Amino acid sequence: MAQYANCIQYYAKESDYFEAQSINKKTKAEKYCLNVKNDIEQIILDIDFAAKAGFERGHKLFDEYLSGYNIEALLSGELNKETLVKAGYIFRCYGADYMDALTGNSNDYVYFVDGWLDASVSITSKEDIRQTFTFKWYNPDSLYAYIHQITEEKNLEKESFDELLNILLGMSASIEIIIEICTYGLLNSYKCEAGIEYIGNHLSDIIKIDRDYKYEDLRIISLIKANLCLFGRIEESLVEKCYKEILNLTHNGESQRGYKPALAQYDIAKHVSEQFYSVDRNDVLSKDDIFSLIYFADKYGAGSAHDCNGYTVMRFLRKVLVSFSEHNPKAGIIDTICKAVVQCLEWDKTRFIPEFNRLFCISNAHADFLKVAEYWCGEDGVAWRSEYDEMEDLCKNMIPALEYFGENKFIEEVREKQKYRMFGYVGRKDYSLNGLLDCYKKLPLNEEKLCCYGMRLFYVSNLADSIGDNRFSSEVDRELLEDAVKLGYKYCNALFELKNTPKDLVYWRMKVLDSLYCNIDLISDDSELIALYRLTNSWIKEYIENDREYNRLETLRSYNYEIISRISSSEIREKLMAKGLYDKAEHKDFSVETGRDYNLEIINLLKEDGYNEKAEGVILTQIDKREIGLHVGAVRDVYYKMVQSWYVSSEFEEYTTNTYSKGASAWKNWAEKIESGEMEGKDAIVAFYEKQLAEAKLEVMALEQRLEAIKNDEPAIFPVTAEEIEDINDAYVEYFGDKYGKQTDNHRYADVYIGQMLWAFLTQENF
Repeated sequence: MAQYANCIQYYAKESDYFEAQSINKKTKAEKYCLNVKNDIEQIILDIDFAAKAGFERGHKLFDEYLSGYNIEALLSGELNKETLVKAGYIFRCYGADYMDALTGNSNDYVYFVDGWLDASVSITSKEDIRQTFTFKWYNPDSLYAYIHQITEEKNLEKESFDELLNILLGMSASIEIIIEICTYGLLNSYKCEAGIEYIGNHLSDIIKIDRDYKYEDLRIISLIKANLCLFGRIEESLVEKCYKEILNLTHNGESQRGYKPALAQYDIAKHVSEQFYSVDRNDVLSKDDIFSLIYFADKYGAGSAHDCNGYTVMRFLRKVLVSFSEHNPKAGIIDTICKAVVQCLEWDKTRFIPEFNRLFCISNAHADFLKVAEYWCGEDGVAWRSEYDEMEDLCKNMIPALEYFGENKFIEEVREKQKYRMFGYVGRKDYSLNGLLDCYKKLPLNEEKLCCYGMRLFYVSNLADSIGDNRFSSEVDRELLEDAVKLGYKYCNALFELKNTPKDLVYWRMKVLDSLYCNIDLISDDSELIALYRLTNSWIKEYIENDREYNRLETLRSYNYEIISRISSSEIREKLMAKGLYDKAEHKDFSVETGRDYNLEIINLLKEDGYNEKAEGVILTQIDKREIGLHVGAVRDVYYKMVQSWYVSSEFEEYTTNTYSKGASAWKNWAEKIESGEMEGKDAIVAFYEKQLAEAKLEVMALEQRLEAIKNDEPAIFPVTAEEIEDINDAYVEYFGDKYGKQTDNHRYADVYIGQMLWAFLTQENF
């Protein structure tokens, strides 16, 4: 039940379960007799809650507290923006006549109008629209949001549309607003000649749109919509010239990645416009155009498509085709698109396009639509293997068409499955999987442990992967692979094949190599060592890694060094050394006995007395004897690396010696650059790093205090266990997760951060 409650909260479904309680819950304004003068904020808050929830009580509360209220008092400067927006909302709902009494052009007035417009979206009769536009001052962004929401979600009657268009033209609204309303008119077969003429006369104004909207630049999509409005009315070259100017202004010039898809989407838009205006209703769109409408981002890349607003443009063009089909139900293009959608189901990459469901209904393609519905929401449909939000969207968009075709049984099955899909591993999956892994670790190592309990754990972890981010899968994979290696190669090979897929290719191979090298002491025969050497160098290719910014060359050298140091045959050892690509200590004496005696001698000294002059002298002597090539300043680093190799899991070793040291340097450089003024003018970057550094320093102090306490308990050696490091790591992952959300690579931040802390602590002079 606790996990179920967690799922409800994670998916923000509380309203589905607690709606009855919310309806009956009284607000403070209902429980008590509040004073309008002293409690105006609370009164506005409570009436706003009731209004947006659709409760009749909202009207009653408004009449009780605000009937006859001096509305000018709201603009006295005492209320914050949020409260003023709510006030505008409730006055539009329950006291629209009060707007005439409101004067002034202050920010408070504009905030009030923001809420007024928000409430007006649901009130769209001809008289209501006249009432809405009784304000004198407004925020252009809020007016655009109002128009956009109406055109996306509402069905305006022709009279209401005509009234709205006339008002907007009369007040000389901005070009993107006129384009938005005229596009809506065209798609609904309303006459809007005056608006289209206005767009033609002010086409160049699209270039000047520079307001900062929430998610994207409006210029590209506005030009695409304007092109639909003006198609066949003005010279195409004028529109194309304007479009290319906009591409340069939106960083989609010829040398940038968004340029090619931007030109492609413009061509598709022209073909869609031609189809929309076609008199004979013949097919204008080609199969390539239709598939581009479905696979545009796959064809040009997600980043490139985003740069040129490709996602928004494709949604709009699909909407145009649906509108065309509704007004021309006999057009052949409808059947062509439906067949293309069905054809896509046979491909490896299938995309769900909810807009096209309507086309199956228009063409009455019942049998074809059932194929689509079965693929996405059937017994083994994609929806049930998707994340919850995706599943919910699939079902929501599929059900209206199923209702149209009378597939009531299908709908019932979908809704029943949808209910139980609420259950699952959500949020911090670590909390669910951590306990299972701990139990698994306590079992004695044998075939039953891996093949029975291990495979169950593996299945659960993979299931958690399939429905969202699962940070713990790496821990599960590592533990199972290490057990497989210890049990024997046949178990390792069998487990390897389970994830030997293109999707997991690199990750899984690196996991296997890590497990093999963690248990390399189990290998004593030269033939097995050579086999491991070949496997390693076939999976990590130097020529491939050289072309990558973050490569595995250090890992490859480390692995090769490990193999060479264990080979007993001097002849084979020399051959492997001749190939290069092993640890930088190229002249090291690989005598097995001497090397092991050297390690044992150093380790025993360090365990007994810690790092002192005697230990340093022995290390220096060994370095001189073997001509390792390290200078005296590196002795301390040798010791630190050795200490960490005992107490930190192998995943951290490469980062500790490479990424961590570089990361610590870069991390300090940020602060130095800010202090020196090198980053002057980059206010956003400076502010971000200053804030990050300030918070990081607090984390550093807390961590150093903890490490200092641990060190004082055992002064001869630095006893940080792998579990303790992972605890710190997990804490910081959670910290970054809360702060920066899913877009942040939490693992990377945590790894680098912990590395910086350890490196700084281990290399301080008073260690």
